[in-house]
Amino acid sequence: MSIAQILREKRKEYHLTQEQIAGYLGVSVPAVSKWESGASCPDISLIAPLARLLKTDPNTLLCFKEELTESEIAAFLLEISDCAKTKSYADAFSLALEKIREYPNCMPLLENVSVTLEGLLIMSGTGKTEREAYTKQLTSLYEQAASGNDPKIRERATFMLVPKYIAQNEFEKAQELIDQLPAPSELDRRQVQANLFLAEEKYDDAALIYERKVLSCANMLLGSLLQLEEIACKEDRMEDAAAISLLHTQIAGLLGLWDYNSYVAPLMLALSKRDSKECLPLIKALLDSCSIPWNMSESPLFSHITTNTSPEKQNAQQYYGRQILPGLIAAFEQDAHYDFLHDDEEFQKLLAQYKKEGQAQ
Repeated sequence: MSIAQILREKRKEYHLTQEQIAGYLGVSVPAVSKWESGASCPDISLIAPLARLLKTDPNTLLCFKEELTESEIAAFLLEISDCAKTKSYADAFSLALEKIREYPNCMPLLENVSVTLEGLLIMSGTGKTEREAYTKQLTSLYEQAASGNDPKIRERATFMLVPKYIAQNEFEKAQELIDQLPAPSELDRRQVQANLFLAEEKYDDAALIYERKVLSCANMLLGSLLQLEEIACKEDRMEDAAAISLLHTQIAGLLGLWDYNSYVAPLMLALSKRDSKECLPLIKALLDSCSIPWNMSESPLFSHITTNTSPEKQNAQQYYGRQILPGLIAAFEQDAHYDFLHDDEEFQKLLAQYKKEGQAQ
């Protein structure tokens, strides 16, 4: 809120006229009118008496705050997301930087905005050169958060920086950050909390903890299997890679996870063999899966998560594939892993088809 808005609202709140304000401060009525319209600002010598008259403090009058509340940050994150959807990622990024400059010491804002911008960048379909430029700026934001005064935010920002340094081949920097991270604790607070809920017969609360643990562990397991498959491919252990790929697909199916997960590992295997005939149907299946919503409520493993999630968030989870489709197509077009497909006519037709479908959604 601007100083003009605060002046206007406070004056009306205390039933004061512009004439009364002008008389109290010894200025003209047009001067007060200009303050309230934003055409000019009060002289610095008038701030203290003006604040007293309006029963507020100079910091509030001057719109100065070090921090934002959680609800204010959440509302701003929605504003960024809406801006990216209705305008462009560039507009959303500029809006975010403007807010960070306004609250440079608000570490929760810095962290949440950085994570949101990174997620939006993945889904944006931005070109390679622009993507690299934005990634560089995001790295700077994470570095700023990693040097802040909030230990938890410092730790999370440090964690986010490690893969960025690895991608830039700055391995020494990455190792330095890894060495700063605390060792994982063998004690699981969630486990003992769930045990307490069970003893208190708070079964919904206990189930929610266990369901979230299952989902978290499932994502970690699938991610680790993909890494093991990649290592097996690099070491030319193709039978092992195929076995790991099959296991990844089976686990995703057994746990009732999003269909997308069923095609990621087989596609990685086909890409490692640079087999276009094997890749194309998998790419099509992967793209098809983006239009198929994942309804967590249909799984007995995640029913409490669904119950405790807002309708807006449920909708975002269900249609996450539609959101990542532009970024996925951009990866197919730009990533070096797919370079052997770029001259394939069927591949290009496939991308054009899904680009058109993504724009129509």
